[in-house]
Amino acid sequence: MSNSRYVAPPRRSSKKLDAMAKAVDSELAQAGVKRLRAVATRNMVDAMDAYEHDRYQEARGKLEAVLEIAPEFAPALELAGLTNYRLDRWEDALKFLHKNFELHGDHAQDPVVADCLRALGRYEELEEVWKRLKDASPGADIMAEGRIVYASSLSERGEVAKAINILEAALANDRRPRLHDFRQIYVLADMYENAGNVQQARATFKLLMDVDPGLYDVAERLADLS
Repeated sequence: MSNSRYVAPPRRSSKKLDAMAKAVDSELAQAGVKRLRAVATRNMVDAMDAYEHDRYQEARGKLEAVLEIAPEFAPALELAGLTNYRLDRWEDALKFLHKNFELHGDHAQDPVVADCLRALGRYEELEEVWKRLKDASPGADIMAEGRIVYASSLSERGEVAKAINILEAALANDRRPRLHDFRQIYVLADMYENAGNVQQARATFKLLMDVDPGLYDVAERLADLS
């Protein structure tokens, strides 16, 4: 007999799941879904729970069931895009996220769209998405994520100086960095190191280290540069 443990992944409490179900049912009703709404609600809640606990294949199957009933339901399209992104299924992720944008005009996942295009080497389309995002100018956190993807794509194409300039310009006036700024600072430090500017890389990693020694792998990166 095997002594392996089969530990079920953590789940939300039944009360929280009930609250999620009520919220999803309300959103489906507002979207005009009448037929099989209870089935769609149950599958959507299961998909959200599976996604939160990294069970992406399970989430993908549940979302397919939701979209069969409600093919234009924005939360399902968005989560299907994110789920496929987590599975490195770039084309599938783009299919759902493009459809969600076309139907609902939401820029929240433009950075994910850009990263899928980066992974596929479709840089001209990435440039268009970055321009679209800049023109829309959504929240600072979304802009930061988009900027990281765009700068990283430039670095991959050998335009390291331009990538560094974009991140430096974005951070120049931030006297009190926020969480999304820390991600940009980390990427900037990494680019300094890759460009051979060890002194600047060390100083930038040190800046993050002073904020939080446990942030990302900053302590290890700084030690490697010492």
